[in-house]
Amino acid sequence: MPPPATSERVRRMQEFISWYAGNRHDFVLVDDRRSLPPSFTAELGEAGLLGLQVDPEYGGQGLSYRETAQIMTHLAAVDINLCIFAAVHNGVGITPIRLFGSDALKRQVLPLLARGIRLAGIAASEPGMGSNLGAMTTCARRTPAGDYLLDGTKRWISLGGLARHLTVFARQQDDQGRENGISAFLVDTRSDGFIVGPEALTIGMRAVPQHEIILNGVHVPQGDLLGEIGEGAHIAHTTFNGGRLVLAAAGIGAMKRCLQLAYHYADQRQVATGRLADNGLTRQAFADCTAGLDPESWTRVMRLVSA
Repeated sequence: MPPPATSERVRRMQEFISWYAGNRHDFVLVDDRRSLPPSFTAELGEAGLLGLQVDPEYGGQGLSYRETAQIMTHLAAVDINLCIFAAVHNGVGITPIRLFGSDALKRQVLPLLARGIRLAGIAASEPGMGSNLGAMTTCARRTPAGDYLLDGTKRWISLGGLARHLTVFARQQDDQGRENGISAFLVDTRSDGFIVGPEALTIGMRAVPQHEIILNGVHVPQGDLLGEIGEGAHIAHTTFNGGRLVLAAAGIGAMKRCLQLAYHYADQRQVATGRLADNGLTRQAFADCTAGLDPESWTRVMRLVSA
């Protein structure tokens, strides 16, 4: 299976990514400073990279999963920080809103997210559970007016301190404290009781911050429930499956970048037999790596897309 053809709109975005990498981006400084440049979000939003799968009705690009994978591969080949930032926002931030939000909620939020005016993320992991939804302790209580109050702590939340909207998973409780399963809520992070805790000092992807999030009676309007009551596990499964595709595409891009850097080094390095890049074992290693990336890697990723 050959690599998929590149559509015109994807090609334009890839050209922007290459231009940005050459003229605006310094990946060493980004990593050292643990932050992306202030203009970064506006630049990517203007180029359409923050609304990849958002319907054009809401100002997005309406890309397919295949096209989205191509963009993520290109971003990762430039800098994995750029890719993970866009992946969190597009892949797990916007997806639950796009697939499970009400029409009114989508009209209100998606145009702002697609332009990069606001950012989105997802909050599932907790200090004592990791990704095991069955051990979740965050709870949601219904108010007499039909809204919700959320209490709990989330940890390792990418963009948690930067996003304006977070999809938060919580155990639903009725008036008697009985559980109705796990539900998903779109939380406005400017709400009272939403507290951004410490940032995790990661050793990789340092420009995409991960925070602890504390929910202390955070009010969520009834219309900001995503899907139905008790549908949270299904929403999480659907969202994270799409996220896994994005990570697979990002892995391909990162490997291509590593191969490029390795060859650049081998091209300059002199050993006893001459240029390292001319050594037979080195050439065989490069050949094996290249064969593993194109087109076989695309075949594996595209199988995920069509599954």
